[in-house]
Amino acid sequence: MNTYAKPGEGGPAGKLDRPATPPKSFLRRYAGGLAVAARRVPFSGEMMNLHMGCGHLNDTDFLEAFEACTIPHGTFHHADHVRLAFLYVGKYGPGQAEQQLLAGIRRMAVCANAPAKFLYTTTVAWARLVAHARAQAPAAEPFSTWIGKFPTLLDRDLLAKYYSKDRLLSPESRSGWLEPDLAPLEIS
Repeated sequence: MNTYAKPGEGGPAGKLDRPATPPKSFLRRYAGGLAVAARRVPFSGEMMNLHMGCGHLNDTDFLEAFEACTIPHGTFHHADHVRLAFLYVGKYGPGQAEQQLLAGIRRMAVCANAPAKFLYTTTVAWARLVAHARAQAPAAEPFSTWIGKFPTLLDRDLLAKYYSKDRLLSPESRSGWLEPDLAPLEIS
């Protein structure tokens, strides 16, 4: 199936707006036979690369692959996590999105034989940061446009602003919610 839509045709709701064939700005390299996309998105009049292991999938296929736990281990990158949170917040609202993310990411870690990689507090903190940013943008805005307005969410070390490493990686943080110990989450 061709996951690219022609610009301006819109296509089914939830699909990324893409040209019929990937432009040069849609860089590809291969990992385990799957495309790893570094998609260029607008940011403050410039273009930035968005490294996504699942960037070749439209939103519907991406959610289906995540929910079926068929995304190969090692191809679900930080930007993919942010995109997933963005889509779930739009689909379910902030509270239910947190629950869906917790269940889905836990399931994905188990399917990858890496259950210790699941971090409850980290998942909830990211869900709340994404939900806060999502509330500041038009509801119908696609991820590729929205993330250009909130590029700090692409910094996988952003939670270090709010949590000490010891607290974030503690057994309590892995199994339940812990409030930040360095600064409150900027979500008000």
